[in-house]
Amino acid sequence: MIAVDTSALMAVLMKEPPATACKEALGTNDRVVISAATVAEALIVAGRRGFGAEMSTL
Repeated sequence: MIAVDTSALMAVLMKEPPATACKEALGTNDRVVISAATVAEALIVAGRRGFGAEMSTL
């Protein structure tokens, strides 16, 4: 199991260096979880950086 955090989502969204490792970790785990608080935080952070729509589709 892996728990997703905002920094991992932002790395993927913004194509930062850790994005590849984050995508691999998410793609190779049988169980991926994310809290409602993390979803809210990620939407807020992405929205402030101009990536709100993109984060909604992640």
